[in-house]
Amino acid sequence: MRSTYQHNERFVIMSQWASKGADGDRQLLPIEVSFQERVNSLDGPLFIPVEVKDNGAERFNREVSYLIDAFDAFPRRVDQSFDSTWKAFESTLDGVDDSTWHIKPRLKKVSDQRCIAKEFVDCLCANVPVQTCEYLFKRLVIEKNDNGAYRRVTENKDIAKLLNYMEDKYNVASNTDRRNGAILFRKVLQREKNLIVASDTSFQLEECSLSLLLLSGVLYTNRNDRIHGNSFSPFVSSVASLRTYAHSYFAFVSTYYILLNMWLQQHSDVINGGEEFIRKSLNRNITVAKQMFGRHWNI
Repeated sequence: MRSTYQHNERFVIMSQWASKGADGDRQLLPIEVSFQERVNSLDGPLFIPVEVKDNGAERFNREVSYLIDAFDAFPRRVDQSFDSTWKAFESTLDGVDDSTWHIKPRLKKVSDQRCIAKEFVDCLCANVPVQTCEYLFKRLVIEKNDNGAYRRVTENKDIAKLLNYMEDKYNVASNTDRRNGAILFRKVLQREKNLIVASDTSFQLEECSLSLLLLSGVLYTNRNDRIHGNSFSPFVSSVASLRTYAHSYFAFVSTYYILLNMWLQQHSDVINGGEEFIRKSLNRNITVAKQMFGRHWNI
């Protein structure tokens, strides 16, 4: 492995903990400092969650407990915030389909039954960072044979058509083509009007397709990479950047608002203000994040 500052510092950190105990704080890496400085520069909080009320339901209280873990890790370990929020969302799938423990058909039902309101799907997809689209291209096109993500999403004929086009169009060995493929993903997710990529080919994914691409293509794939140890811990990686934080933040925020949509259907009494209040919360938290990340959201 090529030695880098982060590479060397990882072992310095481990040595310090071995000497003094792991309950002490460690020195932050430069990218962690840079992210924290941006958070500190904000006039207000980076993220404000929606207040929820107790309804006495055991499963709902279990899901709230995962959110406490998520907010405890926020913002420095927003990747871990995503992990905990995903657990809360996955718990809600018992209310979608209790006939199976397999998550794949459950996620498909969430998309097919429009459990996530169209306005939320559109808003999340419209604000997707470029780094997330590069991740999507890597997992669904470059590494399509190395994980189950490709098989999950290509049961949808519109997504399959898009991926088939990308496989034919882009040379995955080319940095330029990989970048262009990611940008096409972003245009599709953002529902760019009149997106015609060739004289006889255009892509306008419907709501169910967009929802499935977000849920199963981005979020569940990200969850699998993390739980199975298929990727570096993101912020101590030698390639970590503010773009890395943007992707992790988007995964967390997307999962959180998908969770709130599930709660609206399964526990309608726990959120004051309902869908309109949640929509305002999403717009606020996405706007503040994009202002904080600046150009790193879009490069």
